[in-house]
Amino acid sequence: MNIDKLIFLPQRLKNAIKAMYNDSEIIEEIRIRKNRNAYIIISAKNYILDVVINEREMLEMIQSVTRKSLYAYRDQIIKGYIPYDSGIRIGIIGTATTENDRLVGIHAINELAIRLPNSIQVNVSDIIENVRDNSVLIY
Repeated sequence: MNIDKLIFLPQRLKNAIKAMYNDSEIIEEIRIRKNRNAYIIISAKNYILDVVINEREMLEMIQSVTRKSLYAYRDQIIKGYIPYDSGIRIGIIGTATTENDRLVGIHAINELAIRLPNSIQVNVSDIIENVRDNSVLIY
């Protein structure tokens, strides 16, 4: 994954991520919490970064991914994430707004969970051999 494609991330966070992994590893997720250390999940292991995102930076990232129109992304945010380029999903965590026990929005956003898509190569013949007599859905 080319971290530079995530143009909404502050450069100091990109630099910290680049320092943590090499191209043979898979970055699965980046978690950014306002006023707390960010962390990444690489090949199923959590790594805490020495980067703390402040309120201004969080707001700038949110404005960037929503193209400065949080309201336009309301329906996606209610579903839990904003779709981004190349299959990237950005989970939005904040305070829920409800009406008649129904979620209608999220405000006071304090965390982003950036999920990065990855391809995994498998030997299909091994899978077929192991599930020959069972029903299986591969997605």
